[in-house]
Amino acid sequence: DNPPDSPMFRDVVSKSDGCDGENVITVDLKEAVTLAREFDAFATENEFDAAYYNVPNQLQLKGVVFHESRCGSTLAANTMMAMNP
Repeated sequence: DNPPDSPMFRDVVSKSDGCDGENVITVDLKEAVTLAREFDAFATENEFDAAYYNVPNQLQLKGVVFHESRCGSTLAANTMMAMNP
């Protein structure tokens, strides 16, 4: 609720319910990518109604900065914000 209270990913994890190691989900990345590509091909070839399939809205991302301490991600994120606020 208050981002300054949890500035680092590890802080968010430590304060989150269900992040105690018992609720671990493992996903095969190659399989996930394959399924996503199959779905995209289906959606492209057919008149796809996202509301009918209850698909979440997609963000048209230009890039992503994964934040972790002491790796320069804050500098990168702040630089990008300064370039295009």
